[in-house]
Amino acid sequence: MEFKEPYLLAMRDRAPKMFNRLRRTGAMNAHLQAKSLEAHRMYEELAKGKERLPSGLVRSASSRQQIEEQVFAALIELPRV
Repeated sequence: MEFKEPYLLAMRDRAPKMFNRLRRTGAMNAHLQAKSLEAHRMYEELAKGKERLPSGLVRSASSRQQIEEQVFAALIELPRV
């Protein structure tokens, strides 16, 4: 699941002050890494018990998409400023 780029774009559009502050202070990469880790943990929690492919991906594409949508909906909520 690719999370960093969509999150970064959402932050730039919805929370430009936060985006600019993180960029100016050099904290952007650490913030993105932490959010990405949180997204992947949430994905794994939601995917628990689902049938998996040998690669580790959830077998059902529709289930995989639903899980990703839930993760994005939960973690890309940014204050509009």
